[in-house]
Amino acid sequence: MNPFTGNNTALTGEAIRENEVLSMKNSLTGVNIVLFVSRMLLFLQYLRVIWYRRQSNQLWSWRFYLPPASIFTAGCIFLGCFIMLQKSDGNKPIAAEQLTLWTLAIAIQALAAAFTPDDDENVLKSKSTLTPRLSTLTVIIMGEGLNGMCGTLRNNINSLGLTPGMIAEALSYVRT
Repeated sequence: MNPFTGNNTALTGEAIRENEVLSMKNSLTGVNIVLFVSRMLLFLQYLRVIWYRRQSNQLWSWRFYLPPASIFTAGCIFLGCFIMLQKSDGNKPIAAEQLTLWTLAIAIQALAAAFTPDDDENVLKSKSTLTPRLSTLTVIIMGEGLNGMCGTLRNNINSLGLTPGMIAEALSYVRT
């Protein structure tokens, strides 16, 4: 194409829009796959805890199944979001649906945590000095991930403009 003929402004605008769509799709794809993998790894850890509690004949209730069931459900929702994004062209309604599904997945996990009984005997809690250091490391890793997500969110707000719909999407994005 000859750059000195035609409507270069329209082509530039189209290229910018395509870049925004590609950036949004790549960001959502990455977040979906990371959330899916993390939920499945956590689900495997819960299966290990369930096996341990059954082997030791400790206090047992059907409510101990709530956290692993909610984590598995949330993981399936994140996998569904990933598949849904792969079959779409990365438009804004798909992104809004993804944010809604993410909020649903987090709500399911929060409800399950609210109804899970406490481990009164502290059987599953370690009393070593390594625990505080690992929890601090977890907070740092989560903070770094949040910085990356907020950077993407900031770029999307700057490129798309700040509308009431965008504010609602941003609030549901921050909740995850």
